Amino acid sequence: PIGRDQATYCVMAQGLLNGKQLYRDLWDNKPPGIFYIYIPIVKLFGRALWSVGVVDILAVLAVSACSFLFCRRFLGPQAAALAAVLYAYLHDRPGYINAAQPEVFLMIFVFISFFLVANQGAGSGWRNFTAGFALALAFWIKYNALVFLPLVAFLPYLETRHWDSDPPRLGLNIPWKAWGARTAVLLAGFGAAVGGVVVYF
Repeated sequence: PIGRDQATYCVMAQGLLNGKQLYRDLWDNKPPGIFYIYIPIVKLFGRALWSVGVVDILAVLAVSACSFLFCRRFLGPQAAALAAVLYAYLHDRPGYINAAQPEVFLMIFVFISFFLVANQGAGSGWRNFTAGFALALAFWIKYNALVFLPLVAFLPYLETRHWDSDPPRLGLNIPWKAWGARTAVLLAGFGAAVGGVVVYF
């Protein structure tokens, strides 16, 4: 069955499809992102209640795959596989009430942001800007996604070779000046997306 939260998201998305204005004609106390995510769900599936479950399965598979890639980077493939399975299990254990909630979608954008920053190469400026933009999309799905900003800004650059030394040492694998420039571009992308939505409303 569909939960009351998911039913609200569907009703809001249907209203947006019908030309209504969010926070004027339609009201809920959540940020706008989740309602816009539900627009293609409602458009594609109509009134089929199982649509939320289908989208949730796809989203959980995406987050599990991202969890594997993230954890493999720091902990190895065995621990990464365990993390992916545990995520899916813990997400699904409460049943339908967790299906296609904002948290699963915001994690997809947080992972996208992290991987864009972590895989630097040609066009690193655009990668950092896009990473900030993706993090802002997570913020507009749920405001507390902002807590992931330090993780995206620092973790890809942490030098991990000395973590097991005695005493453990922390440092960056790039100069602080380069880190500051890249983080400034990341924050510019974040600010552009946040500001754009505020101006829109």
